[in-house]
Order: sequence, then C-alpha cells, then structure tokens
Amino acid sequence: MWRFDAIFGSKKENCTCEPFIPNVFTPNEDGRNDIFQVFANCEFQDFRMEIYDRWGARLFTANDALDGWDGTANGSKLAPSVYIYRIEYTAADKMAIQ
Repeated sequence: MWRFDAIFGSKKENCTCEPFIPNVFTPNEDGRNDIFQVFANCEFQDFRMEIYDRWGARLFTANDALDGWDGTANGSKLAPSVYIYRIEYTAADKMAIQ
C-alpha cells in the first residue's frame, strides 16, 4: 500500500468545489485503486498536480485532473513508500485553491 499525507492546504471559504484526494493507492495492476487521481464535485478551470518523493524529487506532473499517477517515474515502478503531492486548481467559480 502506498500512502499520502496532506501536510497543509488552503481553501477559500466560499468555494463549493469539494475535491476528493485519496490518501492511499495500490498500483499493483489488479484494476482497483491503481491510479492516484483527484476527483471533485465540480469542473476545474486550471489544474496542476505534482508528486514528489520524500527527498523532494519531482516524480510526476499533470495539468489535467483526468491524468493520474500510476506509481512510476521515468518508466520504472517505484517501491511502496510515502509520497507527497501538491495540487493547485481553479474551480469553475474562479476560486483558486492550493
């Protein structure tokens, strides 16, 4: 099992966009929870997700919420570990979230 921890975040009080960000995923190719992906009850105008290892090396970048991370970097599978994500988006109501 791979685990993610949210260290901090900010959200605008009037924003109605509620993203769901899983805190674990299992990229073992069994067809269940193989991709780390953000889901929401709204559309994103702008979106950026970055995944880092514990030493701060960027492993993955996505500019579309439909693009998820499969647990690889440079074409190689990574070992189960703790990884850090950074997500920035602007909701359809133009609220910027980080």
